[in-house]
Amino acid sequence: MVLIGIPRDPSGLVCIDADFEMAGEHCVRDLAAAGHSVISVIDWQPAVMDRHVNYVDRFLHGTDVAAKALGVTVLHLPGGTDRATISESVDKALAGTTGKPAFIAPDRTIQDILRRDLSSRGLTLGLDVSVIGSASPTLAELQPIPLSTIDLRPAEVSRRAVKIMCQLLETDSHGPHESLELVPTVITHRSSTLRPQ
Repeated sequence: MVLIGIPRDPSGLVCIDADFEMAGEHCVRDLAAAGHSVISVIDWQPAVMDRHVNYVDRFLHGTDVAAKALGVTVLHLPGGTDRATISESVDKALAGTTGKPAFIAPDRTIQDILRRDLSSRGLTLGLDVSVIGSASPTLAELQPIPLSTIDLRPAEVSRRAVKIMCQLLETDSHGPHESLELVPTVITHRSSTLRPQ
């Protein structure tokens, strides 16, 4: 059996997943390279955060590791599907930011609300503010301002999971198997982020 995802204790299991810690690091490094000294992460919905889901914790840890290494500040702010929550988080982000603000919105469900809130404040993505989200290339391109995204490469994760499964079947071994494979993530730049300085 191959598990897509990583439990807290993966011992004795064959696991594969996107490298969510790398994804968090990439986002912070990319925005810091564009000149942002304060980067606001709009968290996943409360139901996800309250469960301390492994991939979320790995992503957030990655943002903190990169921030510490680069000497930038990361603000972790509440997410949600209601406008009031996002608006309050944007208020806090803007109050805590010097220079042009930057946002990471890894939860797809809040990206449109965030974009509309920023637009209502007269902030244009890619000019006045940077936003990195998570969306398929098709959806990212269809946004009013094409969205820069962190690509978790789900097709590659699935392809490698099938390959691992086939290898396990071919070995015809009944002994215990244990492995952990993390698929590197990549940022696709579109128009919603400032360009590196």
